[in-house]
Amino acid sequence: MKKLSLLCLVFLVCSYDAFCQPISSNVDESKVIVEKKDNMEDQNLKAELRDFQKIQREGEYLKLRIANRNLMHELGINERSDIFDDDIRVNNKNTEVQKKTFLVSTFKIGKGKEEAKVFVLGRGMMTVKNGDYIMDDVKILSINHGSAEAIVIPTGYTFELPQINIF
Repeated sequence: MKKLSLLCLVFLVCSYDAFCQPISSNVDESKVIVEKKDNMEDQNLKAELRDFQKIQREGEYLKLRIANRNLMHELGINERSDIFDDDIRVNNKNTEVQKKTFLVSTFKIGKGKEEAKVFVLGRGMMTVKNGDYIMDDVKILSINHGSAEAIVIPTGYTFELPQINIF
């Protein structure tokens, strides 16, 4: 019993400091202020790095423009519009498509829709119906009694297929 009471007394004496002392944090306020300053410095450095990267990209862009201009002069191209004129490219594509496709014949089987035999340079002879694609960007609009009309999809250019009289 004496041992038990002595043990309780020792426990109370040892725990007295723990109950009466205010809780203190081990973090020093000066360290917190230093960490905030470090975070602000990090943010400033990140902003400077972004600005520097932007300047580097602009420098590379200017170097590429100078190199492009020198190449254009070597090739005899005066203006960028000579290269990137959409109207010229579209007209060339329309005429290329017209030169590559020919109507061979049209026919109708029973009560079905009228079909056509079309010859495409590089692809050969094919049988098509309304709405079929002859090439990636050429679609058959209509087939009517010996004629067929097609459209070039990106440009909206419609043309009648020239007929070849083979038979």
